Amino acid sequence: MSEAIEQRIQVALDHMDGWLPGSTAGPKHPVFEWIAQDRAANRLDNFTASGIESLAEMTTTLDFVDPPIAGIASVRHRLRIASDENELWNIRLELAVARMLVLAGVAFRFGGPPNPEPDFVVEGAGLGIEVTRRDYDGVDDLVQVLSHLVDSLPLIVTLTFDNYPLQIRQAKRREIMTLIADAIAKGERIETIHEIDTFTGPFVLTVDVSDASDMGEDSKVRVEVESPALARTMEQVELAILSKTRDAQKLEQARSMPTIIVVESSDVGYAWMRSMATWEAVLRTWMTPEFPFLGIGLVQRNILVPGLGYAFVLNPHADASALARGATVLAQIAANYSP
Repeated sequence: MSEAIEQRIQVALDHMDGWLPGSTAGPKHPVFEWIAQDRAANRLDNFTASGIESLAEMTTTLDFVDPPIAGIASVRHRLRIASDENELWNIRLELAVARMLVLAGVAFRFGGPPNPEPDFVVEGAGLGIEVTRRDYDGVDDLVQVLSHLVDSLPLIVTLTFDNYPLQIRQAKRREIMTLIADAIAKGERIETIHEIDTFTGPFVLTVDVSDASDMGEDSKVRVEVESPALARTMEQVELAILSKTRDAQKLEQARSMPTIIVVESSDVGYAWMRSMATWEAVLRTWMTPEFPFLGIGLVQRNILVPGLGYAFVLNPHADASALARGATVLAQIAANYSP
């Protein structure tokens, strides 16, 4: 199994020739680090291979466009010099949207210098598409660090939130980690309650450190949520996504032409729990005369495949001519692209 996985990964890396540094022994690159970390943790499996293969499928799709897409050399260079996971996810989003446009038959070029432009310029339609991600350090980050802390200990750490928080700021995560580490070092098995301030108000977290030696289980970190209601959590998610439409850089890039902003919500709390049809209805409520873009799209990734789940809406208050051109582009995507 391991040999087959290694072969799949190597084939995928070979297909990304020109998109990645020339040697895995060279400068650190998030793709190579991803593989190395999974290999070191003995979890190099179908998940790893499929994740690398999906990235390779995106780059291969773009490589086969003839004539080459204008500006693609810059995107190749950015992936080649990516230095961390965040940069990798940002570029992966651009590649996934570019693949979507190629498969939908939408002719475009990559935007860029010397003038501020959206990430994609649909020249025939005189439109731009600007892509962005919304990402927060939250519960997953706390769980990851805690897991390393208790990895070799016969303990179970249970985190119980009254409502699921979208964000736990770094200083608060450090405070929680220090308290838990002190309790473990002292052999205490106590329940500690913390108030977690977020941009939508405080959340209450209960931390329980218990002995797992009698339960025959490996050490682990569990997350529980007391409230069955997700209204407050989804309010946070919506605010986080909507905030991207007020980003000064995105607004500047959109001034050059009517622009649809596309936000990836994969890393925004429980955004994934809503269907794309439900998200489309929510996005429509944001379309006001003051909304600064021609429209908005929400996309979500599945790391195992190159496709994106998506929902798009146009702003009915925008210029009629731009709306007609935007509707044509979105119709092409709906007719020809399937995640």
